Amino acid sequence: MLLLHLYRLGISLFGPYIIARMLRRRVAGEKEDLTRLNERYGLSELPRPDGPLIWFHGASMGEAISVMDIILRLKAEDPGRQFLMTTGSVTAANLVARRQAADMDFLIHQWAPLDYHLWVNRFLDHWRPDIAMRIESDIWPNMTLACAKRNIPLIMVNGRMAARSYNKWKKIKSPVAHLLNCYTLLIAQDETTANYLKQLGANNIAMPGNLKLDAEPLQANKAELDALLAAIGTRPRWLAASTHPSEEDMAAEVHDILADRHAGLLTLIAPRHPDRAGDILASLRGKGYRVAQRSKGELPDADTQIYLSDTLGEMGLFYRLGKAAFLGGTLAPVGGQNPLEATRLGNGVAFGPHIGAFPEIFTRLREKQAALFVEDVPQLAEAIDRMMTDPALVETLVTNANQYDASMRGATLRTLDLIRPYMPVSQPTETSTATKEQAEMKNAVNANV
Repeated sequence: MLLLHLYRLGISLFGPYIIARMLRRRVAGEKEDLTRLNERYGLSELPRPDGPLIWFHGASMGEAISVMDIILRLKAEDPGRQFLMTTGSVTAANLVARRQAADMDFLIHQWAPLDYHLWVNRFLDHWRPDIAMRIESDIWPNMTLACAKRNIPLIMVNGRMAARSYNKWKKIKSPVAHLLNCYTLLIAQDETTANYLKQLGANNIAMPGNLKLDAEPLQANKAELDALLAAIGTRPRWLAASTHPSEEDMAAEVHDILADRHAGLLTLIAPRHPDRAGDILASLRGKGYRVAQRSKGELPDADTQIYLSDTLGEMGLFYRLGKAAFLGGTLAPVGGQNPLEATRLGNGVAFGPHIGAFPEIFTRLREKQAALFVEDVPQLAEAIDRMMTDPALVETLVTNANQYDASMRGATLRTLDLIRPYMPVSQPTETSTATKEQAEMKNAVNANV
């Protein structure tokens, strides 16, 4: 507990100065919305709506996407419920804006307040949520303790913990256990996370599966897809998806290895963070590659060697362009992205050893011969070459991946069963309420750790 007190003391004394510097850097890097910066300080220009308010928080776009179906279902079950979504990235904020315009005009969006006690309390004073749903692993001490002090039920949804985080947290097990046990319910997305939570001293853990495995295939604009397919024509191509620093250079090396084997080869690179496009472009062009840049409205022509997809929300488009994809963040020590987004759109997948973000999915795909494991650039080039020249191999990989994918679905409904007893209702009815004893019984049935 001493470390927890020191954290809170340090944030109280130095938090505003440290956070102000951090925000200035993020604004300069276009990672914050300057027009809504006050929301980071717990201020809001929007009123709290009448009725029970359910608050979801997801740090980034993937987390926000994973709970959209749950929010829609909870709203349909009780139209009087109100919903607040806080996020911590521009991409996530843009996603919520698109969903608000499309089918979720009832959803209120705010930038998440930073973990300084005055701003946290200001946020909670204004919004007065009836329940707080924290998606994946974004645990902040001051917010956690403030919710517990106000008796706001806290639920971790689709919780995820990588080995790196676990190894760090177990060194300060006592304060971590205290924070985790402020949660009413901890819903883990996989067995690894559930075991880590248990070893850290958490109670009331359930494991209904991974919400991200229930997601629909990524969408694409048909007109944009048709334009790209027309520009590329019959050229052989492959995709380096969600790349991180150093992996763009690796993709260029793969291009060099394969260019002699595949005349007219086009390498597609989609960096995980498009704001790095300037550095990527300078590096590739400095090495002599002819690069077209999507954010500038450019299409690949006959001379283009590398097409840089430096835009947001278009992975569904690029996964539809070819049949061979490398999942970035797996050769760089990051942890990778969800490979099923690629396999659902017909791609054979190659990945490297760094799979901390989705360890069970990558491991199962490898075991089921549903993806190709590589350790370095030469092996990656060989894997991409195999997929580009052997349609039967890609078909086998995708079929095996889809079978695994189908077997893992259903987490959304199981998660709803777990959280429904805790949900506030606008007009309590016999079917929409549950006693504490019923909720505890349901948790005991669903928990498997």
